[in-house]
Amino acid sequence: MAYPPGVSPGGCGAELNSIRMTINGLGYVYAVVGKPQEAKKILAELNRPTGGRGVSPVYLSFVHVGLAEKDEAFARLGEAYQARSVLLTQVQLEVIFDSLRSDPRLQDLWQRAEKRFNQE
Repeated sequence: MAYPPGVSPGGCGAELNSIRMTINGLGYVYAVVGKPQEAKKILAELNRPTGGRGVSPVYLSFVHVGLAEKDEAFARLGEAYQARSVLLTQVQLEVIFDSLRSDPRLQDLWQRAEKRFNQE
């Protein structure tokens, strides 16, 4: 994958994983400015196995939201819930998810996550 100017995966696996976790924002931007093919390329790159931890489903959902793929975004958020990801709390604050706030699936996810986090 060709990274934008100033972004380089470097030679270290930790650096690559860090970049893979932040490149989701670029995928979101490509999607909302009308470059869905570029956004999908980034999504494919983020989904590529790395041999490491991989990218949180919450971060993958950013790109799906940008592409207006609500069902896919909720599928990724559901994966994050199953994995007990604390990054779900970010969804409550992140404006990227404003388009999902009126969807009852998000309210259901909040309620389930809140119960789970309060029990732990």
